[in-house]
Amino acid sequence: ISMNPNTDITVLSQRFALAVLYYSTNGTDWTNQLGFLSDLPVCEWNDGSQIPMPTSASSLPSVPETFGVHCDPYANVKQIRMAQNGLNGRLPWEMSLFLDLQVLGVDQNTLQGSIPSQLGRVMDMRMFYIDSNDMTGTIPTELGLWNDLESLHANDN
Repeated sequence: ISMNPNTDITVLSQRFALAVLYYSTNGTDWTNQLGFLSDLPVCEWNDGSQIPMPTSASSLPSVPETFGVHCDPYANVKQIRMAQNGLNGRLPWEMSLFLDLQVLGVDQNTLQGSIPSQLGRVMDMRMFYIDSNDMTGTIPTELGLWNDLESLHANDN
């Protein structure tokens, strides 16, 4: 079976960005490894829960408690939820490689540094949770490009 070359690039860039997240946040010390860096597809680097897909372009359905990396049926990463998982380090700019990402939840960890301005490239971002970390600096103006943003939590940093 031959794969579409664009799919290969997407798979590689997703694995790369998640590996950078793992190494830049001391993944070996995470509370739950979630299969990160395993041979499994990145869409299976999670707790096994399912995410609902939006029924319209304008809103996400109520989001259940999920954990890890979750994808749409086409293997595009849509959610990365890593709350209270012992992430310690910096949130890498490589998270901006997930152009279809809708939810990034890295709250209640010990992340330091500032929010990468490159995240403004993630045009589908709906929910961004980075509260209860050790972040510093200002919220980048580039995040103003998130036209569909419904919820941003950056308190307690």
